[in-house]
Amino acid sequence: MTLVARGGDAIVGAINGLMRANSAVLRIYTIAVDPAARGRGLGERLLRALAKAAPRRCVTISLEVRADNPARGLYEKLGMRVASSLPRYYDDGADGVRYRAPRAAIAGS
Repeated sequence: MTLVARGGDAIVGAINGLMRANSAVLRIYTIAVDPAARGRGLGERLLRALAKAAPRRCVTISLEVRADNPARGLYEKLGMRVASSLPRYYDDGADGVRYRAPRAAIAGS
């Protein structure tokens, strides 16, 4: 499932999540906001919209992120918690972090 945010005729943000058949976990693969559109809450709105649009069987939302990514503050604000550390997770050797949260925490319901 992919959602996009538009600003006029341009796409200014997007989020992509996937659920495997018979799974209750929605995994966020990408979330991106145009640098010119940052600071307006668009990332939060995209995350909440994806959580609301997820199939009913979705109970948990998960994502992986670089340990040094400043977006971690947003994820934690939305109720996501560190589920595991991922040493040397990225191709360049950078560490990652796996976050998980109940869908309801992110959807706001």
